[in-house]
Amino acid sequence: MIQLSMRELLKQRNSLLQYGQRKNRKKIIDISRNLFAVNVYMIEIMISTMQMTIVTITMELIVKSCMEKG
Repeated sequence: MIQLSMRELLKQRNSLLQYGQRKNRKKIIDISRNLFAVNVYMIEIMISTMQMTIVTITMELIVKSCMEKG
């Protein structure tokens, strides 16, 4: 879903840049901001996914060490 919206935003930006009209500059800036927001959102998702992976690995190690001791 995120990938689709990003592709769509890029298409919009490129089509507006091709025309190069002054009245479209604000639209180009808005679309660029949206693209930046989408990128930041995707990075946040990647970070939270990595954090969850780290937590999972840590939990597995704790359980493993408890099993070996017990």
